[in-house]
Amino acid sequence: MTTTNIDILIKYYKKYIFSLPESKILIIIRPLVLLLLVLVLQSPLPLILVLLELSVKILDRIFRTNIFSLKRILGLGLFSTLFSVIPLTINYTLRGELVERCMILSYTIPLTFVSIGFFSAPLTFLYLCTALILELFWTPLNTHTLIITKYLLSALVLAAFYGKLTSNKPLFKMGRGFLTYWLTKHPEYFEEELQRLSEEKEVTVRALAFVDAHTTRAIVVIPHVHPGPFREIGSSSLPSDLISAFMKTFSCPTLVLHGACDHRLDLASRKETRKLVNNMILAVSKDFRKVPVKVASVIPLHVNNLTFYVLPLKNFGNIVFVEDNSGEIDDIPYTLQEEMEKIGVVLIDCHSSFTQTTKHSISDTVKLNDTVRSLPKILKLKHYYKETIVLGCFIRSDETLLKELLGELCDGGIGALVLCSEEKKDLIIVYDSNNVSLILRKKLQNYFKEKYGFSNVIVCSTDNHKYTGYIKGRGYHPLGEETPFEKVLKVTEDCVIKALKNTGRARAFLVEYRGKHKVIGKKLYEISSYTRSATRASLLTLLALLLTSLI
Repeated sequence: MTTTNIDILIKYYKKYIFSLPESKILIIIRPLVLLLLVLVLQSPLPLILVLLELSVKILDRIFRTNIFSLKRILGLGLFSTLFSVIPLTINYTLRGELVERCMILSYTIPLTFVSIGFFSAPLTFLYLCTALILELFWTPLNTHTLIITKYLLSALVLAAFYGKLTSNKPLFKMGRGFLTYWLTKHPEYFEEELQRLSEEKEVTVRALAFVDAHTTRAIVVIPHVHPGPFREIGSSSLPSDLISAFMKTFSCPTLVLHGACDHRLDLASRKETRKLVNNMILAVSKDFRKVPVKVASVIPLHVNNLTFYVLPLKNFGNIVFVEDNSGEIDDIPYTLQEEMEKIGVVLIDCHSSFTQTTKHSISDTVKLNDTVRSLPKILKLKHYYKETIVLGCFIRSDETLLKELLGELCDGGIGALVLCSEEKKDLIIVYDSNNVSLILRKKLQNYFKEKYGFSNVIVCSTDNHKYTGYIKGRGYHPLGEETPFEKVLKVTEDCVIKALKNTGRARAFLVEYRGKHKVIGKKLYEISSYTRSATRASLLTLLALLLTSLI
């Protein structure tokens, strides 16, 4: 993927999106802050300004937007109050006096942003007019000309800001939808806008089923559909949705791997995700035993800071796990998968190499592309295929486990798949997490190789974007960033031991689903560009209004 298009979105998402404290905490804090200001200023003005805040709730009822619950209106009021203290403090520092009228415009600024974002532009200027009347009432007559000038300047700044935001109306609506989702946790409006902006594209999902004479021992699902874009939106929960649906339908352990793709293949809505999951279940149910494949042992290849684990499949090609050892590469672009598919290669992004330097960049992508393109020469090695393979699989997913791992794991839990042959055994560990830290991955690999004698240990994450986890206010974090190694090892080793105890001989069958689905596609670039310009415009507008309030 080209330079930082999705990084821009993630950067702003992590930096500016936060969680409010609980309502009971806000109910205590809000009156205390107001009381403190009243005592310091020896003025009832902070209490009068609360009426402006209450008008937002009234508008919320009139427009039936149902955005501002008690918690959110308290949070908005607290933010407005704290924002109004900034010019008050600056004036006191520069002039040595508390100019309380400076609070009025600055208190209104967050409310004007809310009205632009959720209601309409005229309401923004209604707030300005209300604040102007209040400030004129609160100040001597000889200052009125200066005050009117100040508010005219503020109106011009807001008009320019509104014009900038609405220069791309479809993306402005999408931004409004996202803010609505953030406040209400109801993503429907945001997804409606994403659907309008989306493009229909053929996506591919494969399933490798291991079946013995009586039961299905395990299913490995490889979607070339990206989890995202944000929690509870689009295909963000696709990995855990697939795991849940397959385990319920086929009553066997199911692992979901991160097929090579990037955020351009995020599905546009949860409806599209449900459609994809249902279609995949139908495809596997219908073609369960139609395409048998012979499997050879895993072959590791080390090239340019990358490790390729090649799982050869006769009459199909090669499943190739791509493991980055530099910690500099995140998603493998789907364009590379399309190119490699022509020679029968399915790329799996292990997505288990997170460091603080992990990023998308042109140089990293070029290096990755050049290395992967060297695969065809290496894949011409002779393989020894077998009709059946000895394997064991176990998956654990429960609330206790999710809490133990400090919110760094999603609902799909942990899966372990053991592949055995006469000469060696290999282990694939899959965490339903957004990522895995590079340090944790290397420790796990060394431990399981030394203690259990595995020839290859492949550690993967699903790149799930469903939710932060059990720790409120955190962004997406890799497994192993906060959770100690010993805790991760304990639950992982338990899965591996149970997989080893549950081995049996099975045949492999391949099912492939291709279908048209709505994805974000190339609009991602436009969205990220709009996000960057809108955020900059917002910050500049806030600064300009803050400086204007000092007049």
